[in-house]
Amino acid sequence: MISKTPVGFDPYRMWLEIKTPRRPPNPYELLMIEPGEVPPSEVEAAAARQRRSLSRFRSNGDVNLLQSLGNEIDRARETLLNRDSKAQLDSTLRAEGVPVGRTNGNGHGRASHPSGPSSANACLSCGAGNEEFSKFCASCGSPLFRRCPQCEKENTLSVRFCVGCGHNLAALDADRVQRIQEAIEQGWKLHDAFELTKAIAFVRAVEGAGDPLLKSPYSEAMRLAEQWTSELEQWKARDGVAVQRSAMLIETHRYAEVAAVADEIPEPLRSAELKRLAADAAGKAQVTNALMKEIREAVAKDDALDILSRIENFLALHPTNDRVRAIG
Repeated sequence: MISKTPVGFDPYRMWLEIKTPRRPPNPYELLMIEPGEVPPSEVEAAAARQRRSLSRFRSNGDVNLLQSLGNEIDRARETLLNRDSKAQLDSTLRAEGVPVGRTNGNGHGRASHPSGPSSANACLSCGAGNEEFSKFCASCGSPLFRRCPQCEKENTLSVRFCVGCGHNLAALDADRVQRIQEAIEQGWKLHDAFELTKAIAFVRAVEGAGDPLLKSPYSEAMRLAEQWTSELEQWKARDGVAVQRSAMLIETHRYAEVAAVADEIPEPLRSAELKRLAADAAGKAQVTNALMKEIREAVAKDDALDILSRIENFLALHPTNDRVRAIG
């Protein structure tokens, strides 16, 4: 391991939040999805989620280690999307005693469930078994079939290609997942620029509610929306405190200190009132500095009338400044 990585550091746990003990983790563990038959869209979403988790450590993580883990994520994705590689992996895991969901006999389906009429038409949302030709899950109401946009043939949600015309349904699903992932990435960019209101609106606008094939990326988008909404409320509370402190500083004529208080709130998150107070204080601080310079120049010239005039202007801004009052 790279020397600057602490001894005993586990990047799988610390960076990817993988809690299973196997090291290195198998592809299912690495992508944090249950072993069995999963839709390609779910594999794509899981891989994108783990790559995004890694990207948050680019600034302070070991570059070589991050690259190595990124390659592992890519290999895990390829393994689970390739029928032969996945079958070999499942066989190996079963031999090791790892529970792996059985297929429905034609290479599709989800892990078997002891309850329910049948696991051959298992729901992708809740995993419950359903009657073979049920259109909707009897347990949660999620759709179990979808129509091919090319030929209108009905297909189970787990098939990669339409059984009627061979249309690449998996590619369509991957494209839909990609659009959500791009929205999430754009949301993160807005978040990191402290444009939280825009970031929240961006991820809330993604499509996929109630679609089992988009459950993972859509849930991630909604989770981020809730997380960022909570962050926004916290910033609003801090802004309220900053407004109170700024008003107090202005009231006590400590104009120069207001800027530091306002800077505690990122500019895009500052309220109109905090911006107004900061601008007011900045203007008065600038006038104060100019008046102090003029007073010093008047004193140097020993111009009594000019000194008094400047002092009056200064005391209008700083009525409690005893030092300047003593000069007058």
